[in-house]
Amino acid sequence: MRKLSRVGIVLCSLYAVICVGCIAFALMGTSDYTGRFIFLQLPIAAQGALLQSLGLAPWLAQLSWVGAYLIIGLPTFALLYFAGWLIDGRRSGNASGRTTPPS
Repeated sequence: MRKLSRVGIVLCSLYAVICVGCIAFALMGTSDYTGRFIFLQLPIAAQGALLQSLGLAPWLAQLSWVGAYLIIGLPTFALLYFAGWLIDGRRSGNASGRTTPPS
């Protein structure tokens, strides 16, 4: 059975805490719509900028916040876990992340 990547889980957990924290601050009930927009945008801003540079700005503008988090945020979790898996593989001495059985 394969072991889960500890670094990948830590990276995903940090991103999840950032997302939940920003959404909580945005929905705290303030009447400042600019602040609310900024806090909702923070966890997915870099990915949104990448999509905008690829020419997908009109498609991105049609998304709701829930849709944006699902379409942009979920692949970010996969990418962060994969990065952690690669780091774990490097630390254990092989790129596959598997440990070699003793001879």
